[in-house]
Amino acid sequence: MALHDLVALFGFMVFLIIANQLISGTMLSFSLITEPMLIPLDREEEDVENLYIDDFF
Repeated sequence: MALHDLVALFGFMVFLIIANQLISGTMLSFSLITEPMLIPLDREEEDVENLYIDDFF
């Protein structure tokens, strides 16, 4: 492989990384809870589920 092939491959990998960051950041921004009071409630629900799972096993 020539040097320009390696540079092109590196550039393509950088492009894929940037595209992945953009997509994952967009998905994360849609999944965030904007109301601050809902976050402790959501955490308590997860803790209750974990307690049930711990008791089950």
